[in-house]
Amino acid sequence: MKTHDLTVFILTGGLSSRMGRDKARLRLGGRTLPGWIRERVTPLGAPVRNIRSDIVPRCGPLGGIYTGLARCRTARAIFLSCDMPWVDARLLRRLLRAAGEAPAACFRRGGEIEPFPLLIRREMFDDVEGRIRRRELALHRLPLRQIVLTRAEHRRWLLNVNTPAEFTVLKSHPR
Repeated sequence: MKTHDLTVFILTGGLSSRMGRDKARLRLGGRTLPGWIRERVTPLGAPVRNIRSDIVPRCGPLGGIYTGLARCRTARAIFLSCDMPWVDARLLRRLLRAAGEAPAACFRRGGEIEPFPLLIRREMFDDVEGRIRRRELALHRLPLRQIVLTRAEHRRWLLNVNTPAEFTVLKSHPR
């Protein structure tokens, strides 16, 4: 699987309103949550970049995706939320294989899409830019190929941390 045409972006510029403090600065075992992600996706062999501030502010995750695509020099990009420390290279390889030539792909569990990790082709830049301009910010409206995850796979890789209570649980169950 080719990863030379891929960049991985970690979105670290969110408001963290439910957490009450910047999730990108939370430390688990001496490392920030984005630090855990970086370590776990490095075996993929693609460059990993953080997006701390968006070109167009207040557009939610789509603003980070737009910023990443604007800076991306590879054909494909994977976007990760900074609050999912157990995402790893194996899961991202699965996403890449299953996505095929789709313009964008993500996982779903049951009837719910999981917006991250999100694989998106650079050729979608104009579409994303148009959505930003029209304030159509919902990620589920992108043309997404959805790859099914089991409940166990979801718990293994896509646990995310949005509240202080969830962070406490994460700290009590390190990997």
